[in-house]
Amino acid sequence: RYPDIIKPIYQTENQYSKGLSISRTFNFPRARGKYVALCEGDDYWIDPHKLQKQVDFLESHPEYTMCCSDAVVTSPDGEHDWCRYRKDTDIPVRDMIMGGGDFIQTASQIFRKELVIKDYPKSCIGDYPLQIFAALNGKVRWFAQKQVVYRFNSVGSWTSALRTRPLEQRLPMLVSEFGMLEQMNELSGGKYAVHFHRRIADHLIYIICLRPYRRRVDEILAQFGQYVQYFSPYQKFKLFLVRR
Repeated sequence: RYPDIIKPIYQTENQYSKGLSISRTFNFPRARGKYVALCEGDDYWIDPHKLQKQVDFLESHPEYTMCCSDAVVTSPDGEHDWCRYRKDTDIPVRDMIMGGGDFIQTASQIFRKELVIKDYPKSCIGDYPLQIFAALNGKVRWFAQKQVVYRFNSVGSWTSALRTRPLEQRLPMLVSEFGMLEQMNELSGGKYAVHFHRRIADHLIYIICLRPYRRRVDEILAQFGQYVQYFSPYQKFKLFLVRR
């Protein structure tokens, strides 16, 4: 009904299953506006003025590359408190790095299109490198108002499937994420090296301590042992306990 507004892409063969990023490969290149806003999967917007508020802010603050907001987070267990900050604030680069891919909700983001025209490091989690890249190239504003709803751990969702992935599928994901973080560290000139390395250490020890993977810790370290140097004393103690 609205071909000038809604422009779907009908796939004859699933491209995501081939490892292609749908947004970066197909959608971002055909974006014609000044800004890009995302709303994926079964998430949705609940503030009818969300886009206008965010665009107005970016128009009047050219030093900002992205803005986002608080969200209502729901799961089969009910609603969860997700608030990152108690008032409108700028997100520090260190928080963006350490927070991981779900630190800000994808459905709340709006950013300048010029950001995705550039060739920035990729990862299996598409929104995480974009968030870091935005923070490294300008400021990112976070609004305390809940403007979107994010469904967490629902049946068939990414978060739900991630919990049950076998190690053989999880290891390539770690390679992808850690490689992206190392590249971002190089782009920043090493300014945030301590945070990039802490993020790698935190994620690696988290994986090692997951119950399904504990008996395969030596297999994991055979591939990622070089990152143990970034472990804190507490993380090294946890590693010692897991390996006993």
